[in-house]
Amino acid sequence: MLDEAALQRTLSSAMEIWFEPEIRRRQETGTAPKPYPVKAAQAIFYGDGRRREIRLNEEVRALGEIKLKEGVLKAEGDGVTVEEIEEISKISLPTDEDPNCGHFTMLQVGVHWWIAFDFRYNKSRAAELLEAADEFFTTAAEALGAKRVRAAIDNLFSAAELAATAYVITTPFLGDKQRRNHPHLKARFNLLARDGNLDTGHRTTFNALSKCRDRARYLKGTMGETTDEIAKWKDDVASLIETVKARLTVR
Repeated sequence: MLDEAALQRTLSSAMEIWFEPEIRRRQETGTAPKPYPVKAAQAIFYGDGRRREIRLNEEVRALGEIKLKEGVLKAEGDGVTVEEIEEISKISLPTDEDPNCGHFTMLQVGVHWWIAFDFRYNKSRAAELLEAADEFFTTAAEALGAKRVRAAIDNLFSAAELAATAYVITTPFLGDKQRRNHPHLKARFNLLARDGNLDTGHRTTFNALSKCRDRARYLKGTMGETTDEIAKWKDDVASLIETVKARLTVR
């Protein structure tokens, strides 16, 4: 939880960057009164290049988990008053919202403001990519166990590429819109890993598999990789997949 000073800085920055410009726009077009008291505000960020959506007051859509004050007991379905709330422990988007969007939400309950944000884009799409990565990884492990090194390398690369893509598309990046080609994704993944967002071993293994994949799949050169080396790559790819899964599930 943010302390009061940090909370006020965050609220002020959010108002300045997202909400005050929208309020002024509405006031200039006559669709909002002057002054405009803000009780709730929300910015929705889309991962597919759409312009962000700004919601104010009754337009805000959110689900909250609350902690009641000591001694307050409620049965399921009972109403809750502002005075009975100790804190809002979680704010999230309703399940019918776009599962691939991020958000910043601020709510005033009584005299207190509560904020929540999740800037991970494309979470649903990333989960699908990780499911596919698991399948390729399982096949790679089976191939390595049978000493089919070419098949092991090819499938390990596919698993690593899918996991890397899942990581990249959940990460906001200024100016990044619809660019989803392989060279761009590879460059983005390496940049994120270089800057310390990922274990350097994940980057090293991804690049090694990328280099030797053509030799394994298309016979473009001599295979010199040992089963021990491939086994290490397998462990690194497994770790990468779990790292990205954890990124999607953390709250």
